Amino acid sequence: MTGSSGNLRTRVSALSEKLIQLVKDACINELSANHVFVLRMINGDNNESLIEQRRTRIIENEMSNHLSLAEVSERIAEIIHDVYDLNLFIHKAEKERTVFEVGYVLKSSFDTDYQSQVKEISPMFHAKLRLPPNLSEGQKFDVNWEFEGLFHL
Repeated sequence: MTGSSGNLRTRVSALSEKLIQLVKDACINELSANHVFVLRMINGDNNESLIEQRRTRIIENEMSNHLSLAEVSERIAEIIHDVYDLNLFIHKAEKERTVFEVGYVLKSSFDTDYQSQVKEISPMFHAKLRLPPNLSEGQKFDVNWEFEGLFHL
């Protein structure tokens, strides 16, 4: 795969459309057509509890600069040679905008043995929807569920 920002823009745009469809199928929210993105590296060596990891991720995303599709694609293009996995999530659905989180795992974050195994592999791209705990099958939910009681956990 080439690292051009144009190709990445097409890829991220297609992923965002898949994610929007997931939200339409599974959530009660209507998403704004005004899309912005936050970019964050996913660190697999985190020793925090899942609750603390979620809190940290949300706070970092809230403090991050919002990027356009072109801007996030350009930034990814700069590091695509080292990207192992790229995941697109909904960070927050607001009336006036939808904030997408683009999380990525770098090949260089792995131990040396695994790096040598994955160095020539093209990045994986995923659109993912974070599900709330105790969700009944077929039950629709608020895509912003992670913000409920965030600071009371």
